[in-house]
Formats: sequence, C-alpha cells, structure tokens
Amino acid sequence: MWALYRRLPREYRYQKCSPKADNQEVVVMLVVNAFESIRTKLLEVITESPTIKTFVLDCGGDFEFKTGQFVEVGLAGVGEGPFTPSCSHYTKNPIEITIMKTGYMTEKIHQIRKGAEVILRGPYGNGYPLEKFEGSIFLS
Repeated sequence: MWALYRRLPREYRYQKCSPKADNQEVVVMLVVNAFESIRTKLLEVITESPTIKTFVLDCGGDFEFKTGQFVEVGLAGVGEGPFTPSCSHYTKNPIEITIMKTGYMTEKIHQIRKGAEVILRGPYGNGYPLEKFEGSIFLS
C-alpha cells in the first residue's frame, strides 16, 4: 500500500487528511479519492470538422484542473481513454473536451448524443506551472 501511496501525485497525498487518523486510514482515503469517478451529462456536441468534435460536459458542480492535466473519459460498456480538457482551467463547469476520431474508443465517443452519460476520472498529471510566467507576454 505504501508503494501505491508514493506513486500518487503530491496533490492527492495530503488531501482531506484528518490529524487524528492513523497513517493507514489516511492512505486508504487518499487512494479512494484519487480514483473516484464523476458522472457527467453531455450538454452539447460541437462538430469542428468531419473528424473532430468538442463535447461540453456538465459535471454537476465545480471540476477543478490545471492547464496541462488530463482526464479519463469513459463510456459504459465501451471503456475509457485519456483526454485533455480544451477549455480554460478557470472554467469550472461545464468543461469542454475536444476529441479527434482516430480509433475504436474515439469513434464510440463521436457517436454519443446530447443527454448521454459520460464518466470522468481525474484530473491526472502535474499540469504546467503557469504562476512562474505571470506577467510574461507570449507571442506565437
């Protein structure tokens, strides 16, 4: 169990820790939180091109992530795949995920319609340290 704990990103290691809880109780609680899934409702599907669609998902509350993190998008009976939110990290709800049709999983995602249930897990990854660039101007 400690090996799994050490592999968790730092943000999950110390989340919701009770000062009175023993270490084992804290680890179990953190592992459950790290893999918790969220049932979302598909609000809108925006066709960007014949092979690219943006899916707007209602998380039922605030969904916080950092720029550069990813989520696991899952469909019941199909599976799940990793995708990065395409909206700003300041957007808490709804969130947008833009997906290109490239294989079995993405083809199944492209077939879902407004009102469908989509399962999210995450966010995962460290994200980009945007605060280091505060006050900078980027040109592309």
